[in-house]
Parts: sequence; C-alpha cells; structure tokens
Amino acid sequence: MFATDDDSLEEDDSLFTARLCLTPPRAADADALAALANNRNVAANLASMPHPYARADALEWIGRVATTTGPARAFLVRLGDPHGTVIGGA
Repeated sequence: MFATDDDSLEEDDSLFTARLCLTPPRAADADALAALANNRNVAANLASMPHPYARADALEWIGRVATTTGPARAFLVRLGDPHGTVIGGA
C-alpha cells in the first residue's frame, strides 16, 4: 500500500521507497508517536523532548511542525507495510 516502484515525492509531500515511507505527521499519528517517544532513553538524547511523553505532547508537536516549511520539515518514518507502521521520525 505505501511502497511504490520509485523514490518520487508524492503530491502530499510523502516520500516512498521500496521499504519505507516518510510522511508529514498528522493528528491521527499522535498515539503511535507518543508510544514511541515515551521512552526515557530517547528523551535523554534529545534537547527538548519531555519525559514522560503523552498524546497531548504528540499533538502539540504535530501542530507546531505542521506549519514548518522548507528543508527543516518533520517526517514520520513508516514501514512500507500495508498498515504504514510508524517506526520513528526525522
């Protein structure tokens, strides 16, 4: 579902490869993002990430980065499986 045969940038700013998909974060991703980010080891390596990290934190971050344009945009990294499982961010 998420993988395509090329590495082209789709109209919605998603990048698809054979194994992964980079997508802009959306409010529907908040639970998955909070589950991954609520990790003390992750927070310890990032300057501005709170711990514990709750759904409200994810929604706040998603809202903040939604207005970011240019080369410093945020993306969620998903597996190219049919579910588009979130495995990280960039």
